[in-house]
Amino acid sequence: FVTIVEAIDEGRNVFRKIQKILAWLLPTNVGEGLVVLTAFLLGITLPILPVQILWVNTVTAVLLGTTLVFEPKEQNLLKLKPITGELLNPAILFRIIWVAIVLVLCAYFLYFKYDENELIARTTAMNTIVFFEIFYLLSSRSISLSFIKTLKFENRAIYLGIFAMIVLQLVATYSPHFNVILHTAPLDASTWFEIVAVSSLVLLLAELEKYVRNYKKTLKLRTLRDLIWPY
Repeated sequence: FVTIVEAIDEGRNVFRKIQKILAWLLPTNVGEGLVVLTAFLLGITLPILPVQILWVNTVTAVLLGTTLVFEPKEQNLLKLKPITGELLNPAILFRIIWVAIVLVLCAYFLYFKYDENELIARTTAMNTIVFFEIFYLLSSRSISLSFIKTLKFENRAIYLGIFAMIVLQLVATYSPHFNVILHTAPLDASTWFEIVAVSSLVLLLAELEKYVRNYKKTLKLRTLRDLIWPY
């Protein structure tokens, strides 16, 4: 019986990690697709080139997405409702929609700000998407727990992945060889500050969503408790 309980706990751990990866991967990929689709629908210049999208998808999938596999097992998994095989629950589906929309808005906001120089504008948009995915990854370490509660060094892979990702983006931005291959250009310090400031918005919104969802759950539990034992 002990083995059965441990097996169920481990099964739920694997299931939850798959959910985390999907909750990070799907919104960011949908957002990247919408960035290109929006340009076609509006008949404007692409804010990010196909080769840049290929670069972002390849590097972020390896250095960012896979690090969620190494997240430590969450506590009290056995207290959750029985798993019915619903990987994409309503919370994750809702997150796919709003995260993708916010990604598009962030990328276009900085792209249009620097559209006088096409190389600078596209480099800014590409880096905005990458840093957007980095900040969203920090929130995706848990579907329900706040970002602050997951700030532990048990999963060193996620910090190494983020560090490697930032280094590669600096190389892609400042290396003359990558400038030719990826059609990028060097950025100044003020532009980097704007990229970080704008892309970090997703972390604040994701944490706000968690707080609201957890507050509603707590409110329902309190209401039920008051009905059973009002004193």
